[in-house]
Amino acid sequence: MKKNLFRTSILLMALFFAFLAVFGTVVKAQDNSTPQIGMILAGSLGDQSFADAAFSGLKAAERQYNISYDYVEAPPGAVEEYGRIARGMAKRGKYDLIIAESSFAAEPVKEVSKDFPDQEFMVIDAVVEDRPNVASIIYKQNEGSFLVGVIAGIVTEMEMEKTNPAAKVGFVGGMEIPVIKDFYLGYEAGAKWANPDIEVVAKYVGSFDDVSGAKEAALSMIANKVDIIFHAAGQSGLGVFEASAEENTLAIGVDSPQAFLEPDHIITSMVKRVEASVIDTARALSEGVFEPGSIYVYGVETGVGPSGIAGMGESTSAVTLPEPEKVLEKVDEAREKILAGEIEVPGSLPWTDYEQEGLRYPWYRG
Repeated sequence: MKKNLFRTSILLMALFFAFLAVFGTVVKAQDNSTPQIGMILAGSLGDQSFADAAFSGLKAAERQYNISYDYVEAPPGAVEEYGRIARGMAKRGKYDLIIAESSFAAEPVKEVSKDFPDQEFMVIDAVVEDRPNVASIIYKQNEGSFLVGVIAGIVTEMEMEKTNPAAKVGFVGGMEIPVIKDFYLGYEAGAKWANPDIEVVAKYVGSFDDVSGAKEAALSMIANKVDIIFHAAGQSGLGVFEASAEENTLAIGVDSPQAFLEPDHIITSMVKRVEASVIDTARALSEGVFEPGSIYVYGVETGVGPSGIAGMGESTSAVTLPEPEKVLEKVDEAREKILAGEIEVPGSLPWTDYEQEGLRYPWYRG
């Protein structure tokens, strides 16, 4: 009798675990206490830029809003990989939200979302339209880049050991794609607004993980009297910093505050607030106000722009400027004029004018 009871217990346990294996998503769906996020990062951790910013947001959200997460590092620019990874995550049925961090992810995620209509997705840095289960986060990087262009335009004219009289500044992009051109167009316009006589030189590496290629591009610019280089090149941008340090010139970082990497040479960084947007998303998810199908915009009004200069703001820069107050005043003037519509910043993206229906601003501010 005891043997039969034992065998029955073992059989029931086996059936129970088999049920969990097959219907695990149903059990999970009934427990909403811990939202699950699957993140597809744009590139490798350690880029000190775009991927690291998103991952930092995930870690902060885990602490603040009790979310749990998995992540996969996707090769930058590998369009087919985003679709493959997103589909694999969706098949698991584990995640409340799958986030793909790349402008390259828009079309693959859009296609995958059609096969998984009950799965919610989000694409960072691109717009997916006409899909009710896909939200989008975009950034006015052209406007934030305008502000760091203002800094470059003023600082290049200052008499410093690391500048020269040529009034030439540079830009190094990862790939020559619309979102990176958006950085450049804003940067160029800001530099010329602050300094009409300035020359802005641009080079594209062709990759977001080619450090040596970016360094070579930067060294070429420096040899031609460029004294400040802004990069929007992901991990490749580390090569720009190496060149600036070797040649004793100045640089501007991107996506995350990067001055700590070369504090004697990096003036500021153009931060897109990727980390904040991931935290916002996690909070909205945990509070049940996440709205798939919407487009969320982060711009100068939500902190997109310079991270600070000369140790002020978020800056850890050790670069000493002769007149930092003059720079800050000009940046503040430009910011206010952008917000008031008095400065129209050029851009290369179809949503630069932000007149599409369905556009929203972040769930939370401040």
